[in-house]
Amino acid sequence: MSRKFSLIAGAVLLGLGLGARPAEAVNMLRTDPGNIRVELKGPLSISGITPMDLADLPAGKYRVSLDGRGIPSVHGSLTRSANGQLSLSTDAGLNTLLHPPGIAFLRRGERGRGWVYLASGLGFATGGLVKEFSLRDREDDLDRAQRLYDDAVGEASLSDARRNLDLAFQEAEDEKELRNLWAFFAGATWVGSALEASILTPGPDMRTNSNRDYLLSAGGANPMGAAFRSALIPGAGQRYMGRDKRGNRFTAAFSTMAAVSLVIHDAYLEKRRDQLAVQSLYDAADTEGEIEARRRELEEAADDAERLDRWRWGVVGVTGAIYIWNIFDAVRLVGTDSSPGGLTWQMSPNPDGFRAGLVWRID
Repeated sequence: MSRKFSLIAGAVLLGLGLGARPAEAVNMLRTDPGNIRVELKGPLSISGITPMDLADLPAGKYRVSLDGRGIPSVHGSLTRSANGQLSLSTDAGLNTLLHPPGIAFLRRGERGRGWVYLASGLGFATGGLVKEFSLRDREDDLDRAQRLYDDAVGEASLSDARRNLDLAFQEAEDEKELRNLWAFFAGATWVGSALEASILTPGPDMRTNSNRDYLLSAGGANPMGAAFRSALIPGAGQRYMGRDKRGNRFTAAFSTMAAVSLVIHDAYLEKRRDQLAVQSLYDAADTEGEIEARRRELEEAADDAERLDRWRWGVVGVTGAIYIWNIFDAVRLVGTDSSPGGLTWQMSPNPDGFRAGLVWRID
């Protein structure tokens, strides 16, 4: 059985006041389980291993985060009233859907995750808007092609008008498909950001013990929880385990490859339309020389479309590999997440200023 020792390596008192104040009741902040790092951000930002002395913590609202071995990354809001009472609230619920992707995180000071979501959402939304305007132009072209077909007289004119109408219809359908794909990823990013900002980010529980100390508790991390989050949102499982930078890289990589997949899919659809146009000309050819010329053009168009099709599926495969890898990586982190140890710097307020110290923990 392992034994834990805490050796106080040193402590300094930074006197920032002009006289001692009468002794006051001390409110200690503890965690269950112990050996967890707590970070408070607000009127005064402090962090360290519990127990933490909160007797002189200024009144106000604080962002509280818990991180340690065996627990998920936990976030919430801690409010200290003027009379010294503490109250805990979890993050906002699904009303975060009212905020654009990433805004809820940026407002909480989580810039890495916030900027990744915001950039992804803006990128997909921009792609959707571009395709929406392009679709309107293609629909105008389709209307003109339909009118020309309706006014066509003679077999040759009717054949040309029919060919142009088919191509205009296919181009409008392709633009609609791309518009919907960009919009789908933009919407998925929006919903994913809201879910992770609310129900997918666990909050701590708080109660008082027999010594009237405040006790923050967090549930244990589990592989299914990490896998479920990463399956819904690439990178969310890593952030659930407290690996924000690692999770942000997965989210950014998946979003980037998804956008590249859509761009290459757009190029492939254009080459496929070119192939269909040449095919219609080949079918309409009636002389040996024209048939041979159209056949060569058709072979070149088919080769171009096939090459882009291989690229398209290659990029889709890489995107899928990132998605699957992200799930297995999140599961692997459970049980191997970092825990505070070794030399730790800790600071807490006291009546005359701040008390700071170095703590060396040996497991």
